[in-house]
Amino acid sequence: MPKTTSLKPFFPVAIFVVIIVGIYIFGSSALFKGSKDLEVEQKADVGFIAPDFVIKDVHGLEAPLSLIYSKRPVLLIFWSTWCPYCAQELPDLVQFNNIYKDDIQVILVISGESKQVVEKYVSDKNITFLASLDTSRAIWQLYNVKGTPHHFLINRAGEIIKNLPGLFLLPGLERLMVNIR
Repeated sequence: MPKTTSLKPFFPVAIFVVIIVGIYIFGSSALFKGSKDLEVEQKADVGFIAPDFVIKDVHGLEAPLSLIYSKRPVLLIFWSTWCPYCAQELPDLVQFNNIYKDDIQVILVISGESKQVVEKYVSDKNITFLASLDTSRAIWQLYNVKGTPHHFLINRAGEIIKNLPGLFLLPGLERLMVNIR
């Protein structure tokens, strides 16, 4: 007669495996809801609060973005000194800043370039608004930016009200002002 093996010792292990698989499949949305809510709060898109970071301007200014937008709306622009669309947009952006500097804070976030290159660029182009360094591209990743230029319009409550990739000339920039008044 063949010897029979009892499955009783494996029963607790099987139940444990089923529980773990169940938690993995169904529990991630229920058990870890708090961490998912945190991710949603950090989403850089229209209707969400702009992810905060410390602006490190080439002139030495350091301030949290949240402090700046609490005083006036922000046009946050992801930028590169070598980008042809950025170069095309720059004269209109300088003009826009000169017209609306009391109503909105323009901030460039320049990533992956040295401080010396950015300082020279800002000086040569007579840029008077903030130019923030993002040498590690951490801010670009936080905002999920894929290319330059990329604009985020942030109101005084910190809400992103526009998420606009691509080139904007003066008429398009001025149309953004309708959204903050």
